[in-house]
Amino acid sequence: MNWFKSTTEKNLWEYLDNNNFDEILFHHRNPTSTENTIKATHPFIIEIENKKYYFAHNGIIDNPLKLKEKHSKLNINYESLNKNTGSFNDSEALGWEFCLWINGKVKKFEATGSVAFICLETNKNNAKRLFFYRNEIADLKLFHNKDILIISSEGKWGEEVKKNHIALLCGKVVI
Repeated sequence: MNWFKSTTEKNLWEYLDNNNFDEILFHHRNPTSTENTIKATHPFIIEIENKKYYFAHNGIIDNPLKLKEKHSKLNINYESLNKNTGSFNDSEALGWEFCLWINGKVKKFEATGSVAFICLETNKNNAKRLFFYRNEIADLKLFHNKDILIISSEGKWGEEVKKNHIALLCGKVVI
């Protein structure tokens, strides 16, 4: 599975113009908690056992330091960590917390704040499951037809995703 990160839309559009894809997971980030650097861009790629997760979040997590401390005890190092300042992207903390939870590595999902995310699970470069979620604070909409699936926290199209419910898509969507 190919992946590409960019801090500007221009670089992304150039990359898409020069490559062909059947599927794209796209996240446009308006930085709120960290600087706009490649290390802080989404999706975060989280590897657990033989699975890779591509995780993108919109919102602000209230307890990222607590999550980082919990994850550090599990020997997890954050990709977004700025070693000079100690800052990191709260979305990466949320991503690790969710992925650890769905794999039974932590008993309780402890992230709080504004939570709207998508998470693509892959195994040996094959998409297996697509999770999406929103809590009572965050917005998330779902639009689909026979050609496209859009899950968006900012879009004006689609139906609201149910609050506090983890949705899961398996296999191909047939409409």
